[in-house]
Amino acid sequence: MLGLFDTVLQPWVYPAVSALLLGSFFTPLPIAPATRRQVAVLAGATILAYVAAIYFVCYLLFTPLEADTVWGVQGRYFIPILSLVAVVVAALVNRGIDERLTTAVAISAAVLSGCASLEAIVRADWNL
Repeated sequence: MLGLFDTVLQPWVYPAVSALLLGSFFTPLPIAPATRRQVAVLAGATILAYVAAIYFVCYLLFTPLEADTVWGVQGRYFIPILSLVAVVVAALVNRGIDERLTTAVAISAAVLSGCASLEAIVRADWNL
C-alpha cells in the first residue's frame, strides 16, 4: 500500500517485484570463504535482533494485555533490513548469476515498482 490513503498496487505486482528484488541478491561477495561465513552469521544475527526489537517495541507500546497477537507491526518497519538480507544471501552463495543479468534484474524491479506506483496513484486519483 502506498502512503496515507492506502493506495493498493495491482495484485500481480507484489510477487513480481519481490521475485526481482530477491533475484538481485544473488551476487557472491569477492572475499575469502571464512570471512563470508562470518559476515553471514553477523548479518543474520543483526537481522534477528532487529526483528525481535521491532516486535518487542510494538508489544510494549501498542498491544493491550488481553490481545492474542502483537499489534502495530507493519511491513515498512522491515524495509531497512533488506540490505542485510542481501548481504546474507550474497555471503552464502558461491556462484551467482552474471553481473549484467543482476543489473538488469535490479533495474527491472525499480522500473516496475515505479510504474506500478504511478499507475496506482493515477487509478486512485482519477477513478480509472
